[in-house]
Amino acid sequence: MALFRMAAHSDTAFELVIRNYGMSAARDLHVSFDPPLSDEDRKDGLTDMVAKRYDAAIALLPPGSELTNTWWRGKNTGTNELVNGLNTPEEVSVTVSYKGNRIRQYRDTFPLHADIIKLTTYSVSSTSTPGRMKTIAESSRPSRLNSSSRIDSFERSGDACRPKMTQTTNSVRPRKPRGACAA
Repeated sequence: MALFRMAAHSDTAFELVIRNYGMSAARDLHVSFDPPLSDEDRKDGLTDMVAKRYDAAIALLPPGSELTNTWWRGKNTGTNELVNGLNTPEEVSVTVSYKGNRIRQYRDTFPLHADIIKLTTYSVSSTSTPGRMKTIAESSRPSRLNSSSRIDSFERSGDACRPKMTQTTNSVRPRKPRGACAA
């Protein structure tokens, strides 16, 4: 089977997957594309890798195994929509032919369109790993108060000295403690 799927560690790329869902090995596996990947398309390094992988037959693809290649990589053009940064077509028919265990020949064609992935929607919980990473990233950005505050002096509070923050237009610059707080 041929399909598009989101890349595992990217929300701006997806991959072409050739997977053997069968119970037996796929032998003498041939994969072709319509439209074919031209010499001009192959000038892009990742597109060339896809073409090279499927230029020749693959001897054996065991049951449950898959072959993956990046097919679409989002490129920022300054608008709200990403465009494909690779030379791969947005719409392609992938033909997969192979021999089964009994030397029977199989052939399937899978029409694929980039919109199937590009129009995917999902939500991210703030308690999930990506959600927590976003929260951490946002909290590590300097706030308005922190970026315009300066440590002017240290105050004695119990057994500890703590900086006294004063609003200024300067950057954060700690001053050396004086008096009882000096180490």
